[in-house]
Amino acid sequence: MQEQAILNQIELLKAEGNKAKAAELLNKLAFEKWEKNEELKSLKFFEQSISLNKELKNDNAIKIIYGNMGAIYSDLGQVETAIVFYRKSLLLSKKTNDKNNTAINLLNIGVELKKMRRFNESLKNIEKSLNIFIELDNKKFIRRCYGELYDNYEKMDNVNKAKEYLNKYINQETN
Repeated sequence: MQEQAILNQIELLKAEGNKAKAAELLNKLAFEKWEKNEELKSLKFFEQSISLNKELKNDNAIKIIYGNMGAIYSDLGQVETAIVFYRKSLLLSKKTNDKNNTAINLLNIGVELKKMRRFNESLKNIEKSLNIFIELDNKKFIRRCYGELYDNYEKMDNVNKAKEYLNKYINQETN
């Protein structure tokens, strides 16, 4: 469907009071723009979806959208803004007791902090993330955390810790 046709449908849905379906279409449009590397348009549609989801008090949708916006800002190299959105998602993830999303946001924050060479803060976030993923037995993300910890320690010239996490990364099963 053409962008304008979707926007017309969204306006119609909003006029009918079907904000949930309108927000869903805005998210779809945001993802389409993101895939086409039209990040600024994608962000605009995600922001509109957040407005509707706030009216609907849909914290689950909002936390995911904030995470997506964090990823877009990360892609754009806007590290500090990415962290702001990952932290917004983190707060809602904790509020809704979503441990997996909490851990993902902590990991994402840690990765962004590492880009800023704020290694100690990065380590704290990634270690918190790792502990949650261990609790959830999420082997794929446990391995990813080990890789990020290795990279952090390597950048800090901590050879022993880097080696320790590289070994954990290599030996961690992913399924």
